[in-house]
Amino acid sequence: MKQNKNLDGSSFTYTYPELGTVRIDFYNGLLKYEWIAGPHNGTKGDGSTYMAKKINENTYFINWLENSNSSFVTLVIDMHRGVVHASALINPRTDGEMVLFHDADIATYTLKEH
Repeated sequence: MKQNKNLDGSSFTYTYPELGTVRIDFYNGLLKYEWIAGPHNGTKGDGSTYMAKKINENTYFINWLENSNSSFVTLVIDMHRGVVHASALINPRTDGEMVLFHDADIATYTLKEH
């Protein structure tokens, strides 16, 4: 099984009840995201290389390392159940370090697997 799937052209918008809404887009082997609602509204990142693995017909395991601050994010996107499971280490080894472990509801998505 191919370990890395190309999701270029795909996008997902999902909402964490306690954190807000995120849109993530995949392009040219990279991803960009933006918080579009909630307390993190306007926060964005762009240009991180992602890895994606298809777990089953409707589920993807995705991760990336943000070059700017060494934050590491892992998502399990389950389109069948309409949920994103997320684990992240944000701003490691700084005073702002956070460990996140949350679920989000998928609002919309476009899937293009290559």
